[in-house]
Amino acid sequence: MRYLSLLFFVIIIISCTKTPVPELENIEFLESSISPHQIGKDEDSSIFINYNNIILEHKKNRNALFSYDKYEEFLITLNKSDRFIFVPLNEFDQTYSSDKIVIGMRHDVDYDIASAMRMARREYRNGVRATYYFLNTAEYYSDNKISTEIRKPYVLDYMNKLQNEYKHEIGWHNDLVTLQIVYNVDVEKYLTKELAYLRNNGIRVEGSAYHGSEFCYIYHYLNFYIWKPASNHIETGPSWGLFQNFDSVGINGVYKKIKKFDFSDFGFKYEADLLKKNYFFADVFYFNNKRWNMTMFDWNSLKPGDRVIVLTHPALWD
Repeated sequence: MRYLSLLFFVIIIISCTKTPVPELENIEFLESSISPHQIGKDEDSSIFINYNNIILEHKKNRNALFSYDKYEEFLITLNKSDRFIFVPLNEFDQTYSSDKIVIGMRHDVDYDIASAMRMARREYRNGVRATYYFLNTAEYYSDNKISTEIRKPYVLDYMNKLQNEYKHEIGWHNDLVTLQIVYNVDVEKYLTKELAYLRNNGIRVEGSAYHGSEFCYIYHYLNFYIWKPASNHIETGPSWGLFQNFDSVGINGVYKKIKKFDFSDFGFKYEADLLKKNYFFADVFYFNNKRWNMTMFDWNSLKPGDRVIVLTHPALWD
């Protein structure tokens, strides 16, 4: 028994002995072996959203003209010239320059949030601030497009990453006429509640850009028609006949009137399509049966004072 007591005492002494402090060079080695993901940062091959959601930097190689590398090459080329100012769209109307060209990069995040994050990262590392319009009816945002209660758990993480780390603007991708006419949603209550949720969680939403829903082509309207100022900017080009239902939309023989609002009703400062510009390019436009891309325009032809908005849909890029 006496031997057991002695053994127990020795064990206690050993367990309480202070562990020697490692040499300084060993500490540095241990720190350098920690993955950036373990401290919540991006790696070269991936983007950290949270500890359960990491986006890989893979490439699909569908079209070299619409690759992340080609997009970054475009940013680098324009930045090197020192002739351009990149601003998010909430600063576009207030930014004028007599000796530089103002460019606003607009990204409509229709359904592929991973591609949007990859583009945003490339802009960030090249000192470019842009605007990303989140679509509340997209699968990455909600499991139920007509409910403000069923959101994907990580949507705020994406927005916070874009806004607070990458320094981009978050905007509202407007699908409101679709919700109102097709799904019979009270969009005033819906939008008020959803914007309150975002803003109360630190997401600064100041502007909207309308979404080209598939229902727009079926029922011949634009989501842009939700706004009262749209009456001064009705489409008058060749496509007007396709989107002629400005005031009301007929579905199965029943016409539903579009309820309209002012931007200020929801604290918006602008609608992207109403911003004053003299050049507008989009990766969904076609010229001579080819989809528009950055190589189709001579950027050196722009003059100081020009104002340009470039629209991309990240889902079309890899």
